[in-house]
Amino acid sequence: MGRNAKLSKEFIVAKSLQLIDRDGVEKFSLNSLAKYLDVKTSSLYNHISNLNELNILISSQVHQELTECISKKIKNKDGRELLLSFSMGYIKYAMKNPERYKMGHCFPKEFTGDVSLPFLNQRKLFLEIIRAVFELDDKTNALVMRNFRCFLHGLSMFQVGGGFVPIGKMEDLLKNQIDIFTFGVKGVSDGSN
Repeated sequence: MGRNAKLSKEFIVAKSLQLIDRDGVEKFSLNSLAKYLDVKTSSLYNHISNLNELNILISSQVHQELTECISKKIKNKDGRELLLSFSMGYIKYAMKNPERYKMGHCFPKEFTGDVSLPFLNQRKLFLEIIRAVFELDDKTNALVMRNFRCFLHGLSMFQVGGGFVPIGKMEDLLKNQIDIFTFGVKGVSDGSN
């Protein structure tokens, strides 16, 4: 890149994601980024205050990408197909971008302001999907959304880490899990469990 090239916050985030994709989350640091960009580490501080701020920006970008990926998958879907399309979009993003996915879920403590919008938009999308599928009160919707998101995140992390290999197609596994999940939610909502 050279010392005279213009850095920006957006450029730094984009290049950080490329470096994370290439080398992995564990090897990512401001020093490795500076080397990748062929600049001094101190030059990065003209655009970001520290590694924590950069991690927040990266996590925000990952959540924006994930939400966009999911949104494309769920158009014109409802019921079980909505949950399945949502789940497949979520897991496919994680599998296609394993290091980004891991980095996006290493939440820094100060995740507020504008950078929190992609995370909040993703949470809103999760909640809208749960509301569209189940007729529950707001408190129960929020609990169901959190439970479903935990299931998808856990499954994604197992897949990304190579610790889980489904027997058969992932889509078939998800169909079965969605049926079990739906049965459980409906049982709780009508008082039969």
